[in-house]
Amino acid sequence: MKYLIRALLPLYILFLFTVALPEDNKETSDTISGPKQIKVNIKMANQIEDRMPVEVDSVFENTIGRIYCWSSVATEKAEDFKIYHIWNYEGEEQSKVPIEITSPTFRAFTFQTILPEQTGDWTVYVVDTNYNVLGMSKFRIEAGQS
Repeated sequence: MKYLIRALLPLYILFLFTVALPEDNKETSDTISGPKQIKVNIKMANQIEDRMPVEVDSVFENTIGRIYCWSSVATEKAEDFKIYHIWNYEGEEQSKVPIEITSPTFRAFTFQTILPEQTGDWTVYVVDTNYNVLGMSKFRIEAGQS
């Protein structure tokens, strides 16, 4: 028991030290991580026209070919930063697409080619460079009617 306490005591002290750090360190981490507040609106669509989503839905047929993820990003700061659209199929990452945000309000879209056999649940995550999830959209691909 004595050896167990000796082994765990340094870890416990380290834990207490990290919890008791002063609050003024938070300012530094917020500054490093980018804008303080980002609002993201996400829509899944059949197509994009004039930079806007068309035929928005959450269920699509497996004959769609391509599906689009449209994002509207609004931030309080006018500084450039990067986000990613991460496309997941049945929990497995299919693609990760970087998007440079260059103004306080910004619209962008990415697309994923859907193979006929890729029926099931899909999720698109919108994340920042630190992989903080800013938003997500779930949709389903179902077999088309023959």
